[in-house]
Amino acid sequence: MSAAKLRLINLALAHLGEGAVSSLEDDPRPPKLTKALAQYDAVLDAALQRAPWLCAVESRTLALITPPAEGWRDWRYSSRYQLPGEYLKLWWVDGAHTFAWQAGTDLDGNGAVRRYVRAEGSEALNVDMAVRRPAEALTPLLFMAVSLDLAAHLAGPIQQADGRALLERARLAYEQAEGAEVTEIGGQAPPFAGGPLEAARRSAP
Repeated sequence: MSAAKLRLINLALAHLGEGAVSSLEDDPRPPKLTKALAQYDAVLDAALQRAPWLCAVESRTLALITPPAEGWRDWRYSSRYQLPGEYLKLWWVDGAHTFAWQAGTDLDGNGAVRRYVRAEGSEALNVDMAVRRPAEALTPLLFMAVSLDLAAHLAGPIQQADGRALLERARLAYEQAEGAEVTEIGGQAPPFAGGPLEAARRSAP
């Protein structure tokens, strides 16, 4: 059982005035826990895609995918680069000012989803991307923002209530979490549009 996942869910429930659950493996499982678990992964993934959080961004070198015998049947892009299973969002592609690229999805021969970058090129591709992280990896401020976000998504299913006020609190918490990351970046220009440095500039008096 993930202790951080349990804490995050219980914090979301507390935002709603609901009591805590003792375990993610409760049997029988309380209805509110079932509803929280149904929303949890999607809310966390969306949060990690929201900004280039330092806890979730990795610099990777993507390898070319060997094309099938008949080629990619893609008149626009000649090459494809494999994205890892934990991939969530691309933030930067090396050399992107000199060639076109885009993220894509298809199914392999077994019907499994395959994520890739389509581009013009024949060399390995350097990228910065957001990847899936567990709750343990979140900073305290981001942890709080995600808990408010989860609570907003649970307001309807658990209490038949409107979650818009919680969503606004979550938005402000995300901005605070972005601004706090400014002190964790040094010696470089802001690496990503919409990242923590830009957020800090927006919030400066």
